[in-house]
Amino acid sequence: MNHAENLAALRRQLAEEKLDYYILSTGDDHLTESPGAHWSAVTWLTGFTGSYATVVIGADALAFWTDGRYLVQAQRQVSLPGAELYS
Repeated sequence: MNHAENLAALRRQLAEEKLDYYILSTGDDHLTESPGAHWSAVTWLTGFTGSYATVVIGADALAFWTDGRYLVQAQRQVSLPGAELYS
C-alpha cells in the first residue's frame, strides 16, 4: 500500500470506531531518543523519515507538525492530499 492508501485505511478505521481524530507521533511511550522501527507509524502514514513529527488525522483533514530542522524535508516527503504542514 502507498501512503494515500494507508491514510484511507486509517480514516475508514476512524469512522468504524466513531472517532473524530487520531494523533500519531514519532516518539515511543518512553520518549527514547532513537525509538525502534516498530514505532514508525508516522513514516508508514506520511513517508516522512525525520526524527520528530506529530500528525493529527481527521475524516477530511491532516495536520503535520515538525520543527524547523525538518520543514523542508517534510515539504518534500509528505505529499498527501489536503495535508497542512506546520513548524
